[in-house]
Amino acid sequence: MERFMRADRLNLMEEYIMRQGTVSLEDLAAQFEISINTVRRDLKTLLQRNTVSKVYGGVAANAQPMVTTTSTGGISANSFECWLFSISMP
Repeated sequence: MERFMRADRLNLMEEYIMRQGTVSLEDLAAQFEISINTVRRDLKTLLQRNTVSKVYGGVAANAQPMVTTTSTGGISANSFECWLFSISMP
């Protein structure tokens, strides 16, 4: 993987964690070709965004429901899986 600026790497890391669900620090270090210490610093920022949570041995994506309007004009929240599917489609 090519080297990215920190802001780009954070966004890519966040997307990677969302797709994988749960990943280890070692996996992130290998995937982004960065040190474990850099992974920890990056995760600190992602934790502040509240999109991921620490778990034993790694990090997990937080469920983020997508809010949509219904045909009657009401609001409904879809599951995390629907949200994830929507961002993975071209």
